[in-house]
Amino acid sequence: MNIFTTFYIVLFILHSSIMLVDEFYFHIKRGLPRWERIGHPVDTLCTLVCFSIVVFLPINIFTMIIYGIFFILSCLIITKDEAQHLKNCNKYEQYIHALLFVFHPIILINIFLSWSSFSPSPIPILNSLSSHTLKIIILFQFFSIILFLMYQIIFWNFLKPFFDKRRDVNNSIYKEFGDDLWYHSKGVLGLLRSESRTRNTWIIQKLEEYSEGKPLKVLDLGCGGGFLSNALALQNFAVTGVDLYAEPLAVAKKHDTTQSVNYIQANALSLPFEDETFDAICALDFLEHVEDVNSIITECARVLKKGGQIYFHTFNRNPISWFIAIKCVEWFIKDTPQNLHVYRLFIKPQELIESFERIGFSKKELLGLQPILTLKSIYHIITKGEVPDDFNFKISKSLLIGYLGLVEKD
Repeated sequence: MNIFTTFYIVLFILHSSIMLVDEFYFHIKRGLPRWERIGHPVDTLCTLVCFSIVVFLPINIFTMIIYGIFFILSCLIITKDEAQHLKNCNKYEQYIHALLFVFHPIILINIFLSWSSFSPSPIPILNSLSSHTLKIIILFQFFSIILFLMYQIIFWNFLKPFFDKRRDVNNSIYKEFGDDLWYHSKGVLGLLRSESRTRNTWIIQKLEEYSEGKPLKVLDLGCGGGFLSNALALQNFAVTGVDLYAEPLAVAKKHDTTQSVNYIQANALSLPFEDETFDAICALDFLEHVEDVNSIITECARVLKKGGQIYFHTFNRNPISWFIAIKCVEWFIKDTPQNLHVYRLFIKPQELIESFERIGFSKKELLGLQPILTLKSIYHIITKGEVPDDFNFKISKSLLIGYLGLVEKD
């Protein structure tokens, strides 16, 4: 393998790495406006034309002129989005773009110099740069660019708009769940009970560590049928459970064996409590059911004491979580209501943490929550459409689907 081939391999690895960071971190994080959804495939297409000339056409004066035209065109076209980038991109993404602008012409110049790996060159010195390894690498790049172009067109212009399509979450269904469904259903509420067993244990442990034996006032936001509130009451915490609907509150109160939980019907956007009332707030399977998360957590901050903690559980926003938490539940758990969850309300962990940090919170913990899938449980769910009684969840490091978090008010 000659020096030129080695140089090209290093160049290819560096350029590809920067491209992947730009696409799968920065673009996914901020989303792309319509101009970029159209413009980026155009950038890729121009690059693909340059590669196609080298791969399929012989070297002669005419084809070299054609290559030169597309080389210049490609280098100019990739800068067309900079006015948009100045408005939408942070300094780190702009630095990534600057690197890509440097690498782009270097890559295309090296593609030109590698042309003799596909066709004998009339320029003798170029023939000395050819190698079979170089040809394989360029062919790999060529087919990778085709796949990347297809991804840009299909994902950003068809799949992403579908995922982002406005759908309203069906919160009113919780009014329709009676006592029997909340505590005995093998449907979606069976999943919720399974999640609660794992989450409640974790939250109780954390609250006990935080309290250091002192009494704590805890607010359970969106308490539903009282899975968490009643569990906390059994551990002698002073618990207030809030929900928008009276029906689930009646169920929760019925199952409160301590009869100590203060259940209140209220809107989480305007809580009926004085400033700095609570030592801790829990919002489990709640944030993905509201339109304005920032207003919710601001209201939580108001009623939380300084140094108080917020515990939350919600769902990450990505195609995997959409498939598992929405589609698989709809397909395999019978009687799942339509729009139980909607994808656009799922929240990326970093987005949520940044929202908390903006209003004076610090992240303490962020953990994944995922189902424990066995062949037996999968078979039971698929064949019967029911959640097995022994179905459980576990805390993990992966935040890919659902995640638990703990933040503290500074």
